[in-house]
Amino acid sequence: MRRLGRSRDNAVFLTKLNQYIEEATASAKLTPQESVTLRKLSTYWEANKAAADGEVRRFLSKGKYQAFLLEFESFTKTRGMGAQVADDPLAPTKVNLLAPILISEKVAAVRAFDAYLDDAPLDLLHALRIKLKELRYSLEFFQPVMGPSAAEAIETVKKLLIHLGDINDARIHLKMMASVKDEDLNTAVVLYQQAKEKELYGLTKDLPLLWIELENPEWRNQVALALAAM
Repeated sequence: MRRLGRSRDNAVFLTKLNQYIEEATASAKLTPQESVTLRKLSTYWEANKAAADGEVRRFLSKGKYQAFLLEFESFTKTRGMGAQVADDPLAPTKVNLLAPILISEKVAAVRAFDAYLDDAPLDLLHALRIKLKELRYSLEFFQPVMGPSAAEAIETVKKLLIHLGDINDARIHLKMMASVKDEDLNTAVVLYQQAKEKELYGLTKDLPLLWIELENPEWRNQVALALAAM
């Protein structure tokens, strides 16, 4: 995942850089010369992306990873493999008994951030994003056996996750640009840093508007109704 993470970061950086160049050029936010300068940064990052992708491909071709795939295939296709049997025959084991507890814990873990979100540092927002992902995946995994209101609850979580993902991407991309050592790219780096800093400011400023939707009692009611139908 570390290898894949580097590959993903480079791919997203390149996609968003090229998108910015196209949009800012079309809207005349960039001069023709600035567009050319930023395209040099894009070319530079193409090489970074190719190197990161190559590292992933080399890892995936190794025997250790191929052996894992075979083992995992066996696990996913063998009914009951890895299942835990409770010593107490009366212990709850069914999905409709345990899933509500699991999901309620995930909801609580996310809502605990509410008291700390005023001027929250980016690292804290990244931690929130991780907890929100856990909540989203839990809701989506059990959605087939939950009530219909689960769909609306999940959409609210996804909207907030997309916003936090954009914040995290901007944070990572600023760090990535700080690592560029090629002096010929200094002008391009400064140009794009300014654009990302402006974007990051806007995203963090708008975050409370999305967070309010999650803290709304109506959202919690949607989750509760979805769980009650199990």
